[in-house]
Amino acid sequence: MQSDFSRLVAEAATEEQEASQKYKDFMQDSAVDRSSKSTELRNKKNRKDDTNRRLHEARKALLDSQIQLNDTLAYYEKLRPSCVDLGLSYEERVKKREEEIQSLKEALRILGGQDLP
Repeated sequence: MQSDFSRLVAEAATEEQEASQKYKDFMQDSAVDRSSKSTELRNKKNRKDDTNRRLHEARKALLDSQIQLNDTLAYYEKLRPSCVDLGLSYEERVKKREEEIQSLKEALRILGGQDLP
């Protein structure tokens, strides 16, 4: 009986040492895993913050561009009637331009003093 008890005590001590070593290994692995996961979490938060910042900047740029586009379109609509064909044919436009040129030449001649007696 004494030998069985000694054997059981030795086995229990060995098993406890193995369990203690497994616990230490588990705790060390857990600490390393926790540290790496904390670093990963911090990196993901930083990426999320950076992405949110870039998204905010992009939305602001989009809004500014949209405002500028609306202003440009409004200005275009304001200018459009003066630039669009007013229903005059080509011949009528040429005649009108020739009349303008003649009147400008007449004004230049008068201002130049060539018409004075």
